[in-house]
Amino acid sequence: MEKAKISEAEREVMNAVWKNGALTSRDIVEQVHARKGWDSSTIRTLVRRLVNKGALEIQSDSKPQCFEAKMSFDEFIEAEGRTFIERGFGGKPEAMLLHFVEQTKLTPEDIRKFKQILTRKAK
Repeated sequence: MEKAKISEAEREVMNAVWKNGALTSRDIVEQVHARKGWDSSTIRTLVRRLVNKGALEIQSDSKPQCFEAKMSFDEFIEAEGRTFIERGFGGKPEAMLLHFVEQTKLTPEDIRKFKQILTRKAK
């Protein structure tokens, strides 16, 4: 499945489903409203968009209707990471890593771990 592009608002809905598994529309509205204070019609619109994008699917065998994630949280993070690397570093993960290593204060333990990883990669 092509990974759906999920907006920040849509991610709030997905977070509820990722955290709890399949949820009814009412459950999603209650959870997102409690966290964000958004109107139920806004939340239901986000659910509908996520279904149309293929990120959520309706469980056909449940009454009331339940929605479940078709994209795992890990798949979402992977797609977001790829997009970030494409936009910020020309698609080169090594450029991103070098940038963050240069910009981050590293402890001796961090440096030791990096050295171990690089030694393993060099083999």
